[in-house]
Amino acid sequence: MKTETLTQDDIRQDCFICLADDCNGIYMGQYLLQVHGECITGLSEEDRTSILAGPDDEYYDSACCALDNAEINTEIPGTWGLMYDDGGVFAVNYDKIAEWEEATEKVFDW
Repeated sequence: MKTETLTQDDIRQDCFICLADDCNGIYMGQYLLQVHGECITGLSEEDRTSILAGPDDEYYDSACCALDNAEINTEIPGTWGLMYDDGGVFAVNYDKIAEWEEATEKVFDW
């Protein structure tokens, strides 16, 4: 299917992968790094250490916010970033979304 014929729902289905959901509660960031940590880049060692230490670490919350600027290496082509949200942590294919925005001349509704 051509990119310009895809709907936003198609893009959401193809470009978002839930890596950790809110059933992990305040441990979501810690769980993410325990399970997918070797694939995640763009975090400082301090943030990584705080997240792995868990919610009892005084910098845990701010370190988890740094996940929004991190990237995850996947076998699927494209630049995959992380989106840390109340509902979970998602891998997001930013390249595919940008390609869709350019092809349709629309702005993706996050």
